[in-house]
Amino acid sequence: MATNGPNVYSRVLDVLPDGSTLFGPPCEASELRHSHKFNLEVEIGFGEHSLVIIFAVVKVALNMIMPPRDKIETLFREFIATIGPELTHNSEQLTCFGCARPATDFTWVSLYDPKGVVRRCRIFVKAGCEKCINHIQESIVQHLERQREKITSSSSILPVVIASIPRPDGMSSGPSAACLACRKEQTAAPGFSMSQCGKCKLVRYCSATCQMQDWVRHKKICTKIQTVIRTRNDF
Repeated sequence: MATNGPNVYSRVLDVLPDGSTLFGPPCEASELRHSHKFNLEVEIGFGEHSLVIIFAVVKVALNMIMPPRDKIETLFREFIATIGPELTHNSEQLTCFGCARPATDFTWVSLYDPKGVVRRCRIFVKAGCEKCINHIQESIVQHLERQREKITSSSSILPVVIASIPRPDGMSSGPSAACLACRKEQTAAPGFSMSQCGKCKLVRYCSATCQMQDWVRHKKICTKIQTVIRTRNDF
């Protein structure tokens, strides 16, 4: 059957200047100001504080056909698989969310909303020690189950899916406050001279050489970071 307009699914995805992904043919700048954003929100809890990072994973102009849900989820899964280093090497020396001892591992729970637009997916990461890690994981799941009951109370809303997106690799290689590129233990020491990424204000490096070597990889993630918020946790 013939259809009007371009076949947006036959095109390769276009990457916009701000790093977000756009379906379909290029648009005028004025059209891009009015678009659906499919955001990923990651909350990282450590000690008494939390770090919230918002990524603009996909952007679709309002005059375009909305891509299918499974395509959006695939993009989220592919993007999340690449961000492990940024989530655990982010200018903070992470301590256990439960007891404030040095963290040795991370919990990982995803909350995926098939109909969400502004906040399509939320990831809850908590730093933990060997003693507390299992309890922290259980408490997060229980908290999200209560949230899901509220969100899906209306039959018109599709169920929110917990733990549908797997944890990425590279989440716990070296101290959390170490250089993102070389991850040498001495770079995590208090007072060690480090340079923060000037664009995302999230990660840091021990030298210009390390930053340049990592830029090809980090750029793909850095340009999608919309917001970095440091706050006290609310669990």
